[in-house]
Amino acid sequence: VFLSLALAGMVTMWPENKGEQAAAGVGEGSSGAGGLLSEALSVLKRDQKIVLLGLTQSCFEAAMYIFVFMWTPKLEALFDDLPHGQVFGC
Repeated sequence: VFLSLALAGMVTMWPENKGEQAAAGVGEGSSGAGGLLSEALSVLKRDQKIVLLGLTQSCFEAAMYIFVFMWTPKLEALFDDLPHGQVFGC
């Protein structure tokens, strides 16, 4: 019920945000996805901090996925009957 009310409120009161491409100079001279991709690559070449942030985020996500997929087998080795419901509930 609350989700439906929130959806109705968002649809009626939330304007579409398409950005200000012409004012910021973004998208000028780029046609389609290829132009946007080349523009994104040029931004990555200009600002190395974005690349570093992406690499840091990727390493963090990789570590989290390794933890999520590997912690259950490690706990099963320690306990005979591991209560997965209680573990995931905590």
